[in-house]
Amino acid sequence: MTFNQWLEEMGRHTVAIVGIGVSNVPLIRLLTDHGVSVTACDKQTREKFGNEALLRELEERGVRLQLGEGYLDDLDQDYIPLTWHPAGYPRLSGGEGQRQRHHLGDGGVL
Repeated sequence: MTFNQWLEEMGRHTVAIVGIGVSNVPLIRLLTDHGVSVTACDKQTREKFGNEALLRELEERGVRLQLGEGYLDDLDQDYIPLTWHPAGYPRLSGGEGQRQRHHLGDGGVL
């Protein structure tokens, strides 16, 4: 499967991206550019996030924001990719709907 085929396939799925930071913003843009339904989750509240322009851009792209306390609650997306982070991995509940979790490893690509 080529990367473009993969992107086309992903357009049929929902994805939750954990962390709205330097590494994940380009991924969110790439996915939304290809019609993927994205929920972006971050532990910071909107008020403490510090980049309102970025949050507005993501919302204009159709990204659903899940911010602040409980930012990992009720995730039911098809894919929740987790990339390596020095602080460790976020704790995701074993909630229903979390059918597939893709750990990408150090430097991995979704």
